[in-house]
Amino acid sequence: MIIVNNTLAFKLKNAPHKPGCYLWKDDAGQVLYVGKAKDIFKRVHHYFNPNRSFKTRALVERIADVEYVILKNENDALNLEAKLIKQYKPRFNLVLKENNGYLYFFITASVKPTLELGRRYEFSKNKYFGPFASSKFRLRDIYDLLLKLFPLRKCAPHERGHPCFYYQLKMCMGQCMGEDTPERYQTTVKGIEQFFNHGPEQVLNHLQQQEIKASEQQNFEAARHFLDLQKAVLELVNMQQTAFIKAKQSHDFIGYVFEKNVLAITVFAYVDNQLIGKNQQVFELPQDDEKEVESALVTFIYHYYSTNKIPKTLTVSLSEENLSLLANSLKINVTQPKNGEQKSILQTVIDNARYALNTKWTGFINNLNRAEVHQQLAQLLQVPSIQSLEIIDISFYDKDHVVGAMLRYENGKRMKALSRRYNINIDHKGDTNYMADVVYRRIISSIQTHKQLPLSDLLIVDGGIAQINTVTKVFASFPNVTQPIIIGLAKNTRHQTDHIVLTDNTTINIDKNTPLFAYLTTIQEEVDSFAKHNAFKRVSRARFQNPLLQIEGVGRKTVQILLDNFQTMQNIEAASLSELSQFIPANLAQKIKTFLKEND
Repeated sequence: MIIVNNTLAFKLKNAPHKPGCYLWKDDAGQVLYVGKAKDIFKRVHHYFNPNRSFKTRALVERIADVEYVILKNENDALNLEAKLIKQYKPRFNLVLKENNGYLYFFITASVKPTLELGRRYEFSKNKYFGPFASSKFRLRDIYDLLLKLFPLRKCAPHERGHPCFYYQLKMCMGQCMGEDTPERYQTTVKGIEQFFNHGPEQVLNHLQQQEIKASEQQNFEAARHFLDLQKAVLELVNMQQTAFIKAKQSHDFIGYVFEKNVLAITVFAYVDNQLIGKNQQVFELPQDDEKEVESALVTFIYHYYSTNKIPKTLTVSLSEENLSLLANSLKINVTQPKNGEQKSILQTVIDNARYALNTKWTGFINNLNRAEVHQQLAQLLQVPSIQSLEIIDISFYDKDHVVGAMLRYENGKRMKALSRRYNINIDHKGDTNYMADVVYRRIISSIQTHKQLPLSDLLIVDGGIAQINTVTKVFASFPNVTQPIIIGLAKNTRHQTDHIVLTDNTTINIDKNTPLFAYLTTIQEEVDSFAKHNAFKRVSRARFQNPLLQIEGVGRKTVQILLDNFQTMQNIEAASLSELSQFIPANLAQKIKTFLKEND
């Protein structure tokens, strides 16, 4: 039975019978879910139907408050919903994955345009070429080639007073030094446009000459590289002949499959009746009825075309109401399949979505089963519910390199972004002292960042009563912190998961043939592996640490930037102060030069 507090009950009772958006919130004020509705009252009350799915109940059990935004119509609601999801990134919303669209080449709309390669299609004055479904690595080779043949500006657009690194490598025309004229620069820009719009003859001729030259010098590896580049250019041009956006002939098909609270969506993009690309995504949803799934699909489509080229026509199987909503929002023709050919294409798209659901993404279904195991664990421990749990383990290679690890699971799903590792540096050695240090730091972090990572409902320690007593004492030193349920997960003599230990030192044996036992075994193995991996990394860093990390103010990010641009430590040592300063702050560059000179 779901208990609703008085404030929420009042707001539900007085929900408006108007279009708009609603924001479900938890007791900490965090937004759990953003939705839109033609009638807000009907939609929000629908969530509290007792026959809803487990996934919906998992959302509803967390709801402590709701906020309404009344709007003129559904079109405005769709637009605001997209903005709110982007702003809050609620955990129960369908959120479009980044970097999963088609690739585009584009020339930036600036005084000194640059050539870029990316996945986001932004509605600006940039000149776009694409989309391309080719491998990013193949397109990256062509991108690098075009920058060599058409050397546009690459460094930051400000006055330098000295040549940039690219100029010294003869990869730009010296725009930062004022050595290039606006006319010559625009001619270079037009050369790139010529390549995409009218043909690759100039580029292919250059590559053929380089291939012949390399062959004559018996540098067959280089010759092969230039031949591969020619093939890549021809492949790109063949794709470009159909892919260069002609709005009158672009047509997308979107199909979807929904099962057990998992929604799989596939997009096929056609231009001139040629398939130029496929995009596929799979999401978990709290909704479980047809109307709400359609609403989620409409949200996806609206998000999708905020970063991808909008076609002239979109074919998707939706209600007339939602087809009209999308047509008005996207300003395009959105229809059901009109003839046998379109129906056949859409069925193929749906088949692709079903294949994704049944194969590559079956982990979603497993997570739903895991969520039910959380209910079984709550029953075993005789508590109302366990929505979140954390499990802690300690690993060390020696007394100087000890690491604590914490993994978090919510409704059975591992929250990888919330995993934590703790480098332990304390004078008092021993497993229980290490455990106390980790739990103490975990409590402190929960106090400082409660909204981001509150303590879980259940805390599992790897071990028995000694570890449990240690953890309980640490919590006792924080009287204002609500202590979670604490249990130990003990192993047998073969180091295998065996039984649960409670705070009074009683044990609970678990049937080895149940999903609950399999789940507990899995999470214990996962935290053990995570702890050992990080302990090994700590030892490795200590043994193979880059010498530059000894410099105050120089971190791993700075070192990585230098290695990305200079490849080796020898090249970093040989670089001048001005060359280093092109990639890192001048004060750090000076510190590095001084350090290298003193340690030469």
